Amino acid sequence: MRYTEKWTKEERRAMQVTQYYTYTNFFIRNFTLWGHRACKKLRKCGKEQVIDLGCGTGEHFPYIHSKKIIGVDVNEDRIWIARKRFPYVDIRKEDIFNLSFKDNSVDSIVSVGTLEHLDPLEDALKEINRIMTFDGEFIFCIPTEGLIYRLGRNITIKRYVEKTIKVDYLKLLEKEHINMCKDILDKLKKFFIIGKLVGVPFRLPIINLNIFIVGRCLKK
Repeated sequence: MRYTEKWTKEERRAMQVTQYYTYTNFFIRNFTLWGHRACKKLRKCGKEQVIDLGCGTGEHFPYIHSKKIIGVDVNEDRIWIARKRFPYVDIRKEDIFNLSFKDNSVDSIVSVGTLEHLDPLEDALKEINRIMTFDGEFIFCIPTEGLIYRLGRNITIKRYVEKTIKVDYLKLLEKEHINMCKDILDKLKKFFIIGKLVGVPFRLPIINLNIFIVGRCLKK
């Protein structure tokens, strides 16, 4: 979605609670941070500038080691929190579908837990491809929505959120997770060469076996 405003107050609160639970529950947090570490391992060293697209509150910043880090998000509340937490990072409010960066100007881009939300996804991928240098890289992390992912979600986050706020969590996810893992991978191939895929936590990039799929893309 283009960060649609068609959300009720309860739905917005439910997503805030989801993020809070994700990074405070010991079990969920460790798997989530595993995804961040996998992204870090796939990134090539020596990149002068790294852009974190959909940076949110800055959870991935500690895993980026670069001379210049730029965080990009469209949500002002998340940007405000990220700036408070990471004052050394250049954090900008931008639309991922219409980025201000010049053509072929960014050599490393990372996106953690963002691609599944974007509609139309192809427009965002085209924009990412546009700003990448010819020898650049695009690192992504997406949820699998596979068997293990759904099982873990139903016994943890879903139960917690529905107990805290009276919403149907699965219906909420239908609005939020617009793009499924396989569809994202297929669309990525239209714009990039997928150099490597890694499953989290079981390494092999098998959707039903993992919680996240992490990949490194090169420009076509």
